[in-house]
Amino acid sequence: MFVLLMCGVVISPLFLVAQNNDGHERVDVLKVSFITKKLNLTVEEAQIFWPVYNAYDDAMSKLRKERKADLKDFMAPGKTLTDKDYEQFVDNQIIYQQQELDIKKLYHSKFKQVLPMQKVAQLYRAEEQFKKYLLDEIKKRQGSQTYRR
Repeated sequence: MFVLLMCGVVISPLFLVAQNNDGHERVDVLKVSFITKKLNLTVEEAQIFWPVYNAYDDAMSKLRKERKADLKDFMAPGKTLTDKDYEQFVDNQIIYQQQELDIKKLYHSKFKQVLPMQKVAQLYRAEEQFKKYLLDEIKKRQGSQTYRR
């Protein structure tokens, strides 16, 4: 059973990348596969960990969307900005950073409840490695598209 699960985790991202599905879904599946592999999660650990991680990821995504909307509003074309607008924008950025830290602190304690500390530490490294992996993939694709034109 475990071997089948791991095969599915490894093969399904490759299949989804080959398909032209929604980009967010593909990234999410790749992320699950990447983190599962890096943390060497057992089936039992994965069952407890992923709901907690998904809640963490949802909270961070919601915060990023709010921050992006704030930035979009601030950078709206033709908008004349006052010193008060700049102050409010910068103050909001500090608030977003604090909210991000609060989410990280909250979920850090939750991760410690569902995983051994060694795997919690590996999680943070795996997230950074995944970001680097995605950026490298984007660069590769942009480079190969340049030559196709």
